[in-house]
Amino acid sequence: MLTKQNFIPLGFMALIIISALAAPRLIGIIIPVIGLLSTVYHFSNENRPPVTNKLWLIFAGFVLIGIASLFWTVDPDQSVNRLRKVLPVLLGCTLFLVAAKTYVNNLKNQDSNNTLKGLVFICGAGLLFILGELLFSAPIYQYFHQPAEDINMSAYNRPLLILFFVAAPLITILLDRKLNNHAAVLVLILGFTTFASESQSAQIGYILAGTTYALFALFKKNLTIFFGALSIFIFTALPFVVPDIFSNRPTFLQDIVQSGYPMHRLEIWDFVSRAVQQKPFIGHGIEAARSYQFDSQTLYHPANTVMHPHNMYLQIWFEFGLVGVLLASALFLFVFSKIVKADVGDQRIIMTTLVPYFAIAGVSYGLWQSWWVALTFLLVAYLNFLIRVRH
Repeated sequence: MLTKQNFIPLGFMALIIISALAAPRLIGIIIPVIGLLSTVYHFSNENRPPVTNKLWLIFAGFVLIGIASLFWTVDPDQSVNRLRKVLPVLLGCTLFLVAAKTYVNNLKNQDSNNTLKGLVFICGAGLLFILGELLFSAPIYQYFHQPAEDINMSAYNRPLLILFFVAAPLITILLDRKLNNHAAVLVLILGFTTFASESQSAQIGYILAGTTYALFALFKKNLTIFFGALSIFIFTALPFVVPDIFSNRPTFLQDIVQSGYPMHRLEIWDFVSRAVQQKPFIGHGIEAARSYQFDSQTLYHPANTVMHPHNMYLQIWFEFGLVGVLLASALFLFVFSKIVKADVGDQRIIMTTLVPYFAIAGVSYGLWQSWWVALTFLLVAYLNFLIRVRH
């Protein structure tokens, strides 16, 4: 039965999924705007939103290091322009997270299975829409994008990825609640849609989410500790090992991932890593990669420039150097210290989302893309909601 309490999360998730299907970059507008509107609502009702000191400390850290990088950036105009765009998004997303935390804390205890079933219906409907488009030559896409013969199936990669991050933790909590039929349906729809698509990010996420879920049965909390340590190690070592890997030309990767561009990515990571080694302590400045002339052999990537490194960890190294790495590592440690204190069920929900998230962030999108920033904050709020529902 639909009540006021479950209408809000279902209505919100329907808005997110419809926006993702229509234009995924809208997420980068919707989440900050909701954050700002919720703050205005609180103050207009003389109900000041709670101050979450740790959250605002993280926000202040992003702001300070971004501003500080303007003093050493190789492209001041580009860095200023990026800061001007990303800071309002970060502010709005932080306010959204405060509002979401307030909402979750005020949730009343009640049977929440109807909420979970509603989320399955909304998420499943979105996935079936994408699957239909992929299987039948994208009739809806063709209607809105002329000429009709120019069909770009990769246009559904971002919407699918957003839906994956809705589905993965949802499936986990469904299994925890013994709603096995609903979980099985969502697993099948997500699997068919993912592997019918061109989104290798979603495919990587699907495999890793399933693997993480299965491994929790064997290793439980030790898996969280292992993954946290592994993440920090990869983060710190990456720019110093990638050039050696690339110099050995592991072309077998191209045979394994025939439809992707592993050598193309590896060459980008190689020349970005060597640029990191030139200024390892403070980096080259926020968003400096766009105008940086890299020392590239152009064997697989056809130019010596790149929009972004396609790797969150290398992007932090390149833009902020060791200073940024230490701050980001401190944030990682803080997050994982909170996760390991949770019970095994909560950890499984969180890690089936975080493992794919960190993997995809390491091979795909730019750190400062507004929709990706908003998706990151949305995931934090969504996981917090699901854990509250579980209890």
